[in-house]
Amino acid sequence: MEPTGAQNVFVAGDDFPERVRVFIGRQLDRWPGLLLDEERFDRGMLGRWELPGSPEDPYPECVTFCRDDAMNAFWEENGYDLDASGEGPFALFFRWRAAPPGAGVGGHWAVTLLTPDEPAVDPFSRSVVADWFRP
Repeated sequence: MEPTGAQNVFVAGDDFPERVRVFIGRQLDRWPGLLLDEERFDRGMLGRWELPGSPEDPYPECVTFCRDDAMNAFWEENGYDLDASGEGPFALFFRWRAAPPGAGVGGHWAVTLLTPDEPAVDPFSRSVVADWFRP
């Protein structure tokens, strides 16, 4: 399969883990049957959710979002693409970057939100990116 999707790259601060939790909540509003990292996820799980990051995690430094089992199967065949409903799977990739010694500032999170298409041309992808940046 050829690489698919559109990379939306940005930097986040120390509040990144909480921002991801808020973002997940917004995706639960979008998709009540949300699959987070290919597992059914509901609002009751949100309070205890933590960023994956250990080698034992199935997807370290990544959180994947899918509407339901049908979209997950679509994803396996088509990658990050829009399905017949005009929606598609997406993922948030992240890595903590420490500041160089002597920089006098803390580090930051390097983040890529991979959407099915470019937000400038696709309303669904645009809405996913907007969910991240909404206060």
